[in-house]
Amino acid sequence: MKIKTNSEATNVLGTFLYEWERLGQLPPWKDPKVLSERQRIANLDLERVSERLKHAYTLLEGQKHV
Repeated sequence: MKIKTNSEATNVLGTFLYEWERLGQLPPWKDPKVLSERQRIANLDLERVSERLKHAYTLLEGQKHV
């Protein structure tokens, strides 16, 4: 398996940037639709973690009273 050097990786990124410009599209890290979807997913993840922590805390509190 060949490992890309920094210059090769930069060339790949440059090619993608060129194609996005040619198509008239924003790259994913600047596209508002992509950013809002990533934010929505991050919020769901935070909510899920919060619920898990709340449940774990409730279980721990219940064990203290036993």
